[in-house]
Amino acid sequence: AGLVNARYPIASLRGRIGRALLDECHQQLDSKGFVALKSFLKPEATMNMIEEISSIAEKCPGFYSTEAHNIYLVEDSSRPTDASPGADGSSCPPTEARSTTMRVSPRDLEVCFEVKSSKRVLAADELGPGSSLSELYAWPPMAEFVGAALKLDKLHLSADPIASHYVNIFEENDQLGWHFDNSAFSVSLILAPAESGGYFEFAPHSRSIVDAADNFEPALLPGLARPRLDAGDLYLFQGRDSLHRVSPVLRGRRVNAILTFNPEPGERLGEYTQMKFFGRKS
Repeated sequence: AGLVNARYPIASLRGRIGRALLDECHQQLDSKGFVALKSFLKPEATMNMIEEISSIAEKCPGFYSTEAHNIYLVEDSSRPTDASPGADGSSCPPTEARSTTMRVSPRDLEVCFEVKSSKRVLAADELGPGSSLSELYAWPPMAEFVGAALKLDKLHLSADPIASHYVNIFEENDQLGWHFDNSAFSVSLILAPAESGGYFEFAPHSRSIVDAADNFEPALLPGLARPRLDAGDLYLFQGRDSLHRVSPVLRGRRVNAILTFNPEPGERLGEYTQMKFFGRKS
């Protein structure tokens, strides 16, 4: 696909420059817990994607959700194990997932597990197979690169017609608060950062600390990072092991795309999860 910046030769990973790119990805993953590839998309490709999405968003309402849940994205407030699935027995979509609101008591910073989120989603079938984002997602080198960058075995495209790839749109006051993903990894493409707010904050390898703590303050977790977000950046991260959030959008609109790759072919979300995150069944 002619969408990716030439500095990222993801279709030639066995070459010298491709191997150097993977080495850089592995170094970032080991040291920070996530991989940030600045200007992954060509500027004109980013602009074209935003124009396409804006046009679709004017005609298609998508799904706007406001719901309550907890930082573990499960139905009850007990702390699950690392292998805990989503509420319906299947993994939640590998998103920057849902928003949480952490209430802090004056005495002990006790975490309240009743949390909420809001955002608008444009699903894969609403984007259409001819969109630039759909083209990037279906391009075979993309899945191969994501797997290699995250030190995983071969990855496959999702078989889910609505959740294989999708767009998150955050308006002012929308957010994705502190949470752990139920999926092992996430692939997020930044298309338009907010003018103010909407920051990606990430506490690498913090799962064991949070699981063991009766109370904690997210801002004091070791290694907490807030990378600068620019249009066209690609982020790969292991959200099941690391507490993370998108802070409330204060001004402007934040747009990012999620690309779903699975370790096994033919995987798709359960009906419960489709209804919860997309408002409908496929």
